[in-house]
Amino acid sequence: LPGVVDLEEDTDQDGVADAYDNCPNIKGTQSDGCPSATETNEVSENIDLDNDGIPNALDKCPYEAETFNNYNDFDGCPDEIPEVLKNLIGIQTAIQFETNTADLKPEAIPELEEITNLLLEYPTTQIIVEGHTDKKGTAQYNLLLSNQRAEAVRNWIIAQGVGKSRILTKGYGFRQPIASNETEDGRAQNRRVEINCHQCEIPEVSSSTSTKTINTPSIEEQLTSPKPIPSQNPEEVEE
Repeated sequence: LPGVVDLEEDTDQDGVADAYDNCPNIKGTQSDGCPSATETNEVSENIDLDNDGIPNALDKCPYEAETFNNYNDFDGCPDEIPEVLKNLIGIQTAIQFETNTADLKPEAIPELEEITNLLLEYPTTQIIVEGHTDKKGTAQYNLLLSNQRAEAVRNWIIAQGVGKSRILTKGYGFRQPIASNETEDGRAQNRRVEINCHQCEIPEVSSSTSTKTINTPSIEEQLTSPKPIPSQNPEEVEE
């Protein structure tokens, strides 16, 4: 009946009726129906209050959902990519490779210099270099090639003085195309590298902060002659 309290209803099924339960929606073992301090910690660590897929125990902002934009995606906080890092994140159109090799093209060098300078300026930033290929050849062959291309970028940046632990790599083969593999232009676009922030942090800039830049050798010194990856079948290579 309206206005009548059900003295037996127990929403959280903890044995304490809602009428006497100080925590009617949270199951607890105490006489007042509330969880103990230990139970509260266990519950808090495993729930995800903001429904962003990051449990409270790992979520720096448990009441605000993460913004998944390849920038600090696992700290649990909403954010925007700082302007200074926008060129660092995403598809690097200038970083392309000679066909069937992991050798960087000369036009990739200016882009690599910009990325390297940003990493040197912001020493806590970590990145993931992701390699991709076109669909010419087998999945196994292209997975190997995409990993080698990501490693080629990583090795170039490391050679300029960036710590090895700050650069992760992952190859996707031809599984994530951004253009049609039916045309040469499309295949060229798919032979690419993408860079995402694994852990990006922009510290407060003080007047004493100085920017370290790289002293880049000539392109001829940076690039080695193309070294095609061996294949038992001529059809198992990119065009």
